[in-house]
Amino acid sequence: MEHLSERKISDHIDGALSTSESSRIMRHCEHCVSCRALVDAYRRMNGSIASSVAAPKGYWATFDARLAERLADEKKRIVFPLRVRIPLAIAAALLLTVGIGIPLSMANGTADADMLSIGIGGEEALEPIVTAMDDDERSNFLRRIDEEIAVIRGRRS
Repeated sequence: MEHLSERKISDHIDGALSTSESSRIMRHCEHCVSCRALVDAYRRMNGSIASSVAAPKGYWATFDARLAERLADEKKRIVFPLRVRIPLAIAAALLLTVGIGIPLSMANGTADADMLSIGIGGEEALEPIVTAMDDDERSNFLRRIDEEIAVIRGRRS
């Protein structure tokens, strides 16, 4: 007599088999003491796990809806590719440096013309950033820099 595989017994306990397959397993266990003992052991183990790790009431009833909602929320989230995020982060850092550093320097009386033309190394400092961008990103970036410089110059007058 061939014994049942542990996988078959586990599937039987979990209710994952067809009715006819489960019936075959139960008939086999009527005549095979070792398989019947294994089925009983699996049932006891399954029962002890279920009683020790019980989910809150109603958890599984709403699980599918909660999962679908989270997946829908993830799809709504805007994700920029890395080739866009890095230049944007650098541009933000530059704008913060210019937007905060120059007004502070102006308040201290130490601002000069070089600072007003992005003085942190001149336009050469921007070259690696600007060349990594596509045409639209580059024109938007340079437009924002020009606007920031105009604002700073307007404050200085």
